[in-house]
Amino acid sequence: MALHLLVALVLLAGTAHNSFSPEKSLLDINWDNIVAAIPGLVASIQEIVAGIEWANVLETIQNVINNLPAIIGNLPAIIENLPGDLPEIIGSLPDLIGSLPDVIGNLPEIIENINWDAILDHLPDIDWPSVIENLPDIVANLPEIIANLPDIIGNLPGIIENLPDIDWPAIIDLLPEIERDPGVISHISQHPSLVQIEVGYSSIWLMGCTGSILNTGYVLTAARCVSGRLYDPRIRRIRAGANSRGGDGVVYPVSYAIPHPSFGDNGFDGDIAVVRVLGVIHYGPNIQRVGITSQGVFFPAGVRVVNAGWGSTAQGKTISNRDLHRSDLYVVDHWQCANKFSQFAVPITVSHNMICAGRARSGGRMADLRDAGGPLYYDGTLVGVLSFGRYFLRDEYPVVATSVSSYTTWIVNTAV
Repeated sequence: MALHLLVALVLLAGTAHNSFSPEKSLLDINWDNIVAAIPGLVASIQEIVAGIEWANVLETIQNVINNLPAIIGNLPAIIENLPGDLPEIIGSLPDLIGSLPDVIGNLPEIIENINWDAILDHLPDIDWPSVIENLPDIVANLPEIIANLPDIIGNLPGIIENLPDIDWPAIIDLLPEIERDPGVISHISQHPSLVQIEVGYSSIWLMGCTGSILNTGYVLTAARCVSGRLYDPRIRRIRAGANSRGGDGVVYPVSYAIPHPSFGDNGFDGDIAVVRVLGVIHYGPNIQRVGITSQGVFFPAGVRVVNAGWGSTAQGKTISNRDLHRSDLYVVDHWQCANKFSQFAVPITVSHNMICAGRARSGGRMADLRDAGGPLYYDGTLVGVLSFGRYFLRDEYPVVATSVSSYTTWIVNTAV
């Protein structure tokens, strides 16, 4: 490997030195030597690629991706004065980011399947002297290209303003067909314990997660929604009694949140939190408390559970529907679920403190960030708090919820 790479680099360095000599033009380069060295160089690259520890690379990339939602969360403050539909667009960005791990996870396979021989077959046909000859012109034009960037950026609001006119459902119909069940439109009176957890960016408030009312002072949600370096209760609030996302109901500021102490020790294990609101939650037809399952109750595969919420999962093909939806799901065998998530490039642990659920036909259910903290009901009782799943129409994977029965005693002792 090192020999091919060294020879190729020496040849390239030698010709590069000559090419910039005042006595010789670019056309005097010995292109035959360069072309002859390319197969060895490519072979060396292949060996290098084969020796890469992809698990470490992907783990690093995964850590970067995990921080992207927080980075993107600061964008609304910057572009607050852009078109009114922009917050909706920004709110959908986490869905797209959620699909990145799948793309990155396939990189080793993609690189491994590249037809290097076909590439090499075409390399000699490239007019390398012409390419090199034009390089000075390209470099010379870079300042002009950079100078025009402000104008390009200045046109972004106009571009963004027209995005809502795109026929998104028609575009989604062109994607590979998978099992997509849009669920059914519901009403908050059927799920009065359901609340939206909103995040504030300057004067803009966006729905970030879902939660359930435990009593007049506390809400139950996922720990990932109310923890982390950037979490601040001053920019969190609870919207109760709302039938549409961000449009009605009663808003309560957040006083503080208590994530389960085990959260962060083992992936998503312990992904559950109790949130204290400022003031008192007043019950009514659309605002009620939820009952929770007893400590230690086990739900076997095949048991029907119900999920409700405003996330893209519930909305099927409709990307920006604000209406509350519900879906009938079924508990998925724990071993099968754990095995499915363990096969990722960066494996995800499905512990025995979790419940997996999916639709009857596909066995899965798409998820997005707004689904986090959402409920799984069994006969009206809260048995699960949605933790994670696969994004961007990945209905072949179950959603994974924190099992309430693993933490009932802690919840009761904390929400007092």
